[in-house]
Amino acid sequence: MLTTHDLKLMIGGKTAMEHANFRLARGEKAGLIGRNGCGKSTLLAALSALAQAQDLPEYAKTQGTATFDVGCRVTYVPQECRGLPDLTVREYLGQDTEAVPSELLDTKLGALSGGWAKFVQLCRAFAEPADLLLLDEPTNNLDGERIEAAINMLRASSAAALVATHDRDFLDRCVTAIYEVQSATRQVAKYGGDYSFFKQEKDNERRSKEREFEAQNKRRQRLDKSLKEMRAKSFAIEHESKHFYYRAIAAKLAQRAMRYQGRLESELSAMPRPQTEKPLRFEVKSGDGLAGGHAVFVAKGLSFEYGGQQVFGGLDFVVRAGERVLVQGPNGSGKTTLLRVLSKELQPTRGGLDASGRAGFLPQTMEVPQDDLSVAKYLETEVGYAPEDWGRVVGKILGTDPRQAHVRDLSEGELKKLRLALLLDTGYDVLLLDEPTNHLDVYAIEALERALQEFKGAIVCVSHDRRFVQNLKPSKTVICA
Repeated sequence: MLTTHDLKLMIGGKTAMEHANFRLARGEKAGLIGRNGCGKSTLLAALSALAQAQDLPEYAKTQGTATFDVGCRVTYVPQECRGLPDLTVREYLGQDTEAVPSELLDTKLGALSGGWAKFVQLCRAFAEPADLLLLDEPTNNLDGERIEAAINMLRASSAAALVATHDRDFLDRCVTAIYEVQSATRQVAKYGGDYSFFKQEKDNERRSKEREFEAQNKRRQRLDKSLKEMRAKSFAIEHESKHFYYRAIAAKLAQRAMRYQGRLESELSAMPRPQTEKPLRFEVKSGDGLAGGHAVFVAKGLSFEYGGQQVFGGLDFVVRAGERVLVQGPNGSGKTTLLRVLSKELQPTRGGLDASGRAGFLPQTMEVPQDDLSVAKYLETEVGYAPEDWGRVVGKILGTDPRQAHVRDLSEGELKKLRLALLLDTGYDVLLLDEPTNHLDVYAIEALERALQEFKGAIVCVSHDRRFVQNLKPSKTVICA
């Protein structure tokens, strides 16, 4: 269906990836992963444009070749639901409406929530007679039931698919190959198997390269030591004796030293230090003002209404210090609203809420500052961090110089990583996290999981990422309905 040869992608004049060689056979499903900002979304948009002989996005250029089978029908579902037609769900889907609740069928697409809009787009994509599906973060904003439906639709589809997603459970259940955009080299490497197999192979590959490099490094050290000893001996003989015989020995030692020098230089060029992805790491501070077992939130009959309609009602729950609490419910059931109430951004309509301790809130959607601030200036003026803290807080998570990167140029995933880095470094007693894995790459998600294991405070989290929820290990669940 799709074959690329040494495809090179440039974004804003900078090389994002090169030597991208994709070979997707009919019906083959492959995952596309890489760090935020590496160009995954742009690549899918570019492939869609090339397949349909359309103009590429104005900020993107490609070199190399991308070949599609004759008559290949390509369907592209972008990450964001923009530019939807002014149609109802029924008009948009035609006869393929089984997966959508009947009460939504006469709703205009523009009036749908982000999750429902994305799901309706996916329903149409899977219903179309496509040979190749290009799917960009298909599970973003979907609830658990809709994610399961999307997985089943993709597995049942006879089309080939290239899927950019951070959802590890989705990758394990749907794909048979992983293409990784490697930030260290900007090259694209293929791994057979699902995400779990890729992760194991990647770890084995890294350890093997490190062992090989260390063995080679010890060999270089031995050669270097021998070289220095020969040079020192040659120098001593030449300067301590004028006898022809001994000076001839010194000359031979000098010649041998030159040969060793050549071997050493050859060794250095043959085995450079392996270029591996630098691990991401969040700095973590936990509030220490609450003792174990102390109630952070006590809700009794908690309810919220908007425009005369109940968003959620009659919630009773207690969140204690150090607990992990999962908030669940279908799209539109008020999960985000509940977190906004807990953060005191909204006031409940009825019921009581007792809250203690300092709470940090991560909203689902990041607001981009309009001022043209560098990340460093943002940390200094908006958050109050001193220059010596810039690298400590964001250097190991953004992977860029905070003095050079500008906040408004960051991708949604990078903005979320920045916000998470600040939340985790502040020392809150409780974290309120609304879909924290949305827009994050898999490396950042795994770094976040490690950070939350270190965090000693309470966590109240909305998430439909099954693998993330498993690793969070919530001790209780609050159901919004």
